[in-house]
Amino acid sequence: MVSLMLNKRFFSFLFICVILVGCSKENKSDTPPDDNGGNGGGDPALVNYNFTINCNIEINPEVTLRVYISDKDGNILAEGPINSNEQTQLSAMAPPNVLLDATFYYEVDIVSGGGITYSMVMFEDFPTGTYNYEYTDSQYPDTHKVLLSLKNIGPPPVSRHSHGDSHLFGGWISDNGGTMNFESESTFIDGFGGYYMSLIRQDETDEYYYWSETPPLTNPEELDFNSLPLLDNYITLTTPNEFESLNSLKIQGYHANNVSKRGNYIAVREIFDGLPPLTYGVPPGIFNRYRIEARYVSGNRWYRLVRQSNSIITSLPESDMKMDVSSHNLNSYNAQTQGDFDFFNASWSFVNGTSGLNYYVRVYGPKKENITFSKYNLINNISNGSFNLSDLEYESSWIADYDYINSYSNYLNETFSQSFSIPVIDNHYSFTLGNE
Repeated sequence: MVSLMLNKRFFSFLFICVILVGCSKENKSDTPPDDNGGNGGGDPALVNYNFTINCNIEINPEVTLRVYISDKDGNILAEGPINSNEQTQLSAMAPPNVLLDATFYYEVDIVSGGGITYSMVMFEDFPTGTYNYEYTDSQYPDTHKVLLSLKNIGPPPVSRHSHGDSHLFGGWISDNGGTMNFESESTFIDGFGGYYMSLIRQDETDEYYYWSETPPLTNPEELDFNSLPLLDNYITLTTPNEFESLNSLKIQGYHANNVSKRGNYIAVREIFDGLPPLTYGVPPGIFNRYRIEARYVSGNRWYRLVRQSNSIITSLPESDMKMDVSSHNLNSYNAQTQGDFDFFNASWSFVNGTSGLNYYVRVYGPKKENITFSKYNLINNISNGSFNLSDLEYESSWIADYDYINSYSNYLNETFSQSFSIPVIDNHYSFTLGNE
């Protein structure tokens, strides 16, 4: 992810500016031939491939955004700017039934910081049609802090095992067996249906939990730690045979009244090295749905799993996906794949903290058993030398499988309409396999 000296909202907006264009129909729109059998006087062996981009947002003046349509040799067939609240129409002339690529190119010149970023996001086999570039903030509902005053909590620190053993934040006094005035670090989101956290006192192993469907958001609720219920239902996750280590694990629980599409954290684990078991506690009678996000290493590959389930999640499932990259070079990339997946991605970057000059290249494409491409000519044709290709370093490649996606064009639609992120939806299941 591009790291810029911008505030979080602007960066999120900026990244979406590069790659968000809600996608529609896949069939090519050919221009009818004229009386001479050609295309309006053009080469009769060529047809028009038409693209329309409706930009319905304001683009920051520090951002220059353009879109390019190109062939597989990197020749630019059509290009145009993407401007605030304007329509961009592109028409590319090419032989019938060829597959064209689309590249979204932006420059960000941060005057105050003196840095500049160049980025290219390339989509192979990009369907013709109309693209609606829109962005709403609906994914970020209002948040609030939960206020608690806990007595008999003992000496600090007190860990929140449900939130990755992070310590309670607040003022501690020795009165009443130790009292902690607590403001939740993990914000309470409108529509959660309630607030959950588990707690472990210092030098103890017993885990207790707090749950309220109407958590205190204005005036602190006073509680006796000794009155909290004990958490005694623990799940041990089974893992793939070649499981080596866990980079991150996040498990959320959803109350029946949850309408936010986000859940309460019931387990957060980071950088778990070594062998299982991986365990987490589940409170009784609170949640009826669960969501797991995990990134782990199995063999010489890393996997990212996102899954929702109506039952308690008990395993990190294996995948039939496999990927081996035999050439990392942007000019002669080659990877071999196996299994069922929807698309691939490969990325390169150059970040210079001293000069503030940054390059980023990402390539996306449909499922193939043998993935090959060369992007040097295309990058040079677009950047006019502003990219120093020898500086770009290979980052990673990955392939992904989603249970609700059945084609590459369907993936494009879903991805663009969801702000280029993995959507949080019911019965969602996805597997990402990475090769670094």
